[in-house]
Amino acid sequence: MASISNTPTILVIDDDDDLRYSLKRVLSTRTCNFIEADSGEAGLLMAEQHGPDVILLDNRMGGMSGIEALQHLRGANPNAMIILMTAYGTTQTTIEAMKFGAFDYIMKPFDPKKILSLIDSALAASSDLDRANQGKKSETGLSAEEIDGRHYRQFVCDAGGV
Repeated sequence: MASISNTPTILVIDDDDDLRYSLKRVLSTRTCNFIEADSGEAGLLMAEQHGPDVILLDNRMGGMSGIEALQHLRGANPNAMIILMTAYGTTQTTIEAMKFGAFDYIMKPFDPKKILSLIDSALAASSDLDRANQGKKSETGLSAEEIDGRHYRQFVCDAGGV
Protein backbone atom coordinates (compact mmCIF):
# COMPACT_ATOMS: atom_id res chain seq x y z
CA MET A 1 0.00 0.00 0.00
CA ALA A 2 1.42 3.34 -0.97
CA SER A 3 1.61 6.23 1.42
CA ILE A 4 -1.38 8.56 1.54
CA SER A 5 0.75 11.50 0.41
CA ASN A 6 2.85 11.46 -2.74
CA THR A 7 5.96 11.33 -0.58
CA PRO A 8 7.12 7.72 -0.28
CA THR A 9 7.57 6.18 3.15
CA ILE A 10 10.56 3.98 3.91
CA LEU A 11 10.65 1.80 7.03
CA VAL A 12 13.98 0.47 8.31
CA ILE A 13 13.76 -2.50 10.68
CA ASP A 14 17.15 -3.31 12.22
CA ASP A 15 18.37 -3.83 15.77
CA ASP A 16 21.61 -1.97 14.98
CA ASP A 17 21.20 1.70 16.01
CA ASP A 18 24.25 2.74 13.99
CA LEU A 19 22.95 1.14 10.79
CA ARG A 20 19.54 2.80 11.18
CA TYR A 21 21.26 6.15 11.74
CA SER A 22 23.48 5.63 8.68
CA LEU A 23 20.53 4.72 6.48
CA LYS A 24 18.66 7.78 7.72
CA ARG A 25 21.61 9.94 6.68
CA VAL A 26 21.91 8.23 3.28
CA LEU A 27 18.17 8.64 2.70
CA SER A 28 18.29 12.32 3.69
CA THR A 29 19.35 12.94 0.06
CA ARG A 30 15.88 11.73 -1.04
CA THR A 31 12.44 13.18 -0.47
CA CYS A 32 10.84 10.52 1.69
CA ASN A 33 9.32 9.86 5.07
CA PHE A 34 11.80 7.83 7.12
CA ILE A 35 10.51 5.65 9.94
CA GLU A 36 12.40 3.05 11.92
CA ALA A 37 12.01 0.14 14.29
CA ASP A 38 14.58 -1.79 16.34
CA SER A 39 12.87 -5.20 16.17
CA GLY A 40 10.65 -7.28 13.92
CA GLU A 41 7.77 -6.91 16.37
CA ALA A 42 8.06 -3.10 16.47
CA GLY A 43 8.47 -3.07 12.69
CA LEU A 44 5.18 -4.90 12.21
CA LEU A 45 3.39 -2.26 14.27
CA MET A 46 5.05 0.56 12.31
CA ALA A 47 4.13 -1.10 9.00
CA GLU A 48 0.48 -1.42 10.08
CA GLN A 49 0.36 2.21 11.24
CA HIS A 50 2.23 3.86 8.34
CA GLY A 51 1.82 1.58 5.30
CA PRO A 52 5.38 2.09 4.00
CA ASP A 53 6.20 1.79 0.31
CA VAL A 54 9.61 0.20 0.97
CA ILE A 55 10.82 -1.77 3.97
CA LEU A 56 14.51 -2.43 4.65
CA LEU A 57 14.53 -5.48 6.92
CA ASP A 58 17.48 -7.01 8.77
CA ASN A 59 17.53 -10.80 8.72
CA ARG A 60 19.24 -11.44 12.07
CA MET A 61 17.73 -9.65 15.04
CA GLY A 62 16.91 -10.57 18.60
CA GLY A 63 13.39 -11.93 18.91
CA MET A 64 11.64 -12.37 15.58
CA SER A 65 13.99 -13.14 12.67
CA GLY A 66 13.86 -11.20 9.42
CA ILE A 67 12.32 -14.16 7.58
CA GLU A 68 9.59 -14.44 10.24
CA ALA A 69 8.97 -10.69 10.09
CA LEU A 70 8.88 -10.86 6.29
CA GLN A 71 6.07 -13.43 6.43
CA HIS A 72 4.03 -11.27 8.84
CA LEU A 73 4.76 -8.06 6.88
CA ARG A 74 3.41 -9.70 3.71
CA GLY A 75 0.08 -10.11 5.50
CA ALA A 76 0.06 -6.66 7.09
CA ASN A 77 1.35 -4.71 4.10
CA PRO A 78 1.18 -6.89 0.97
CA ASN A 79 2.18 -4.19 -1.52
CA ALA A 80 5.31 -3.00 0.29
CA MET A 81 8.59 -3.72 -1.45
CA ILE A 82 10.70 -5.49 1.18
CA ILE A 83 14.48 -5.58 0.89
CA LEU A 84 16.13 -8.12 3.19
CA MET A 85 19.53 -7.05 4.56
CA THR A 86 22.04 -9.45 6.07
CA ALA A 87 25.71 -9.97 6.78
CA TYR A 88 25.20 -13.74 6.75
CA GLY A 89 23.85 -14.55 3.32
CA THR A 90 23.39 -18.04 1.96
CA THR A 91 21.64 -19.35 -1.11
CA GLN A 92 19.03 -20.92 1.18
CA THR A 93 18.31 -17.56 2.84
CA THR A 94 17.98 -15.95 -0.59
CA ILE A 95 15.51 -18.60 -1.73
CA GLU A 96 13.50 -18.27 1.50
CA ALA A 97 13.41 -14.49 1.20
CA MET A 98 12.08 -14.68 -2.35
CA LYS A 99 9.64 -17.47 -1.46
CA PHE A 100 8.10 -15.23 1.20
CA GLY A 101 7.86 -12.21 -1.08
CA ALA A 102 11.02 -10.13 -0.68
CA PHE A 103 11.59 -7.62 -3.47
CA ASP A 104 15.34 -8.06 -3.20
CA TYR A 105 18.21 -9.01 -0.93
CA ILE A 106 21.40 -7.09 -0.09
CA MET A 107 24.55 -8.11 1.76
CA LYS A 108 25.99 -5.95 4.56
CA PRO A 109 28.08 -3.92 4.48
CA PHE A 110 26.73 -2.20 1.40
CA ASP A 111 27.75 0.82 -0.61
CA PRO A 112 25.42 3.83 -0.12
CA LYS A 113 25.04 4.22 -3.89
CA LYS A 114 24.01 0.58 -4.21
CA ILE A 115 21.35 0.80 -1.49
CA LEU A 116 19.98 4.04 -2.97
CA SER A 117 19.78 2.42 -6.40
CA LEU A 118 17.98 -0.58 -4.93
CA ILE A 119 15.56 1.67 -3.02
CA ASP A 120 14.87 3.66 -6.21
CA SER A 121 14.10 0.39 -8.04
CA ALA A 122 11.80 -0.69 -5.20
CA LEU A 123 9.99 2.67 -5.23
CA ALA A 124 9.50 2.42 -9.00
CA ALA A 125 8.12 -1.12 -8.62
CA SER A 126 5.86 0.05 -5.78
CA SER A 127 4.50 2.84 -7.97
CA ASP A 128 3.94 0.43 -10.87
CA LEU A 129 2.20 -2.05 -8.57
CA ASP A 130 -0.08 0.65 -7.13
CA ARG A 131 -1.02 1.80 -10.63
CA ALA A 132 -1.64 -1.77 -11.80
CA ASN A 133 -3.77 -2.50 -8.72
CA GLN A 134 -5.85 0.59 -9.46
CA GLY A 135 -6.52 -0.74 -12.95
CA LYS A 136 -4.28 1.87 -14.52
CA LYS A 137 -1.51 1.04 -16.90
CA SER A 138 1.83 0.90 -15.11
CA GLU A 139 4.73 2.89 -16.53
CA THR A 140 6.13 -0.37 -17.85
CA GLY A 141 2.73 -1.50 -19.16
CA LEU A 142 2.79 -4.62 -16.95
CA SER A 143 0.11 -6.03 -14.65
CA ALA A 144 0.65 -6.46 -10.89
CA GLU A 145 1.33 -10.20 -11.34
CA GLU A 146 3.82 -9.56 -14.14
CA ILE A 147 5.68 -6.97 -12.05
CA ASP A 148 6.12 -9.38 -9.13
CA GLY A 149 6.88 -12.39 -11.35
CA ARG A 150 9.38 -10.59 -13.55
CA HIS A 151 11.38 -9.37 -10.57
CA TYR A 152 11.27 -12.78 -8.93
CA ARG A 153 12.60 -14.54 -12.04
CA GLN A 154 15.33 -11.93 -12.54
CA PHE A 155 16.43 -12.15 -8.90
CA VAL A 156 16.54 -15.95 -8.85
CA CYS A 157 18.57 -15.97 -12.08
CA ASP A 158 20.99 -13.36 -10.67
CA ALA A 159 21.37 -15.43 -7.48
CA GLY A 160 22.17 -18.57 -9.46
CA GLY A 161 18.95 -20.23 -8.32
CA VAL A 162 16.27 -22.22 -10.11
